[in-house]
Amino acid sequence: MTTNNSLIHTDDFPLQLSKLRQSQDVSACAMSHDLGHNRNYINGIESKRYKPSLTEFIEICNYLNVTPNDLFLSSKDQHFSHSISASQLIPLILHLCDQLTPSQIDHLYFFLKDMLHTN
Repeated sequence: MTTNNSLIHTDDFPLQLSKLRQSQDVSACAMSHDLGHNRNYINGIESKRYKPSLTEFIEICNYLNVTPNDLFLSSKDQHFSHSISASQLIPLILHLCDQLTPSQIDHLYFFLKDMLHTN
């Protein structure tokens, strides 16, 4: 039997979002409005009623000034690693890409390509 030792815990995302938001003293309502959504948007994500699109996920990271790792690594794993390997991240990205429009996929491709040229 093979076990999955991945550090990514997508089930922890809503809890991590809540912790990070509260640590910055930001209300769910204010964050929802600042991101251009109705006042219940962030509460919906934190209560697992909604899942953000890839674009919205990036906006959430930018708003909180955090990395995707900060939202996907459970707090118990964050002291072990501050990076996610490509093999761990690719399945998450592929799942999110299924929700993108062709135009959004083009933007994502050029964004990633640009990141490689700036490092």
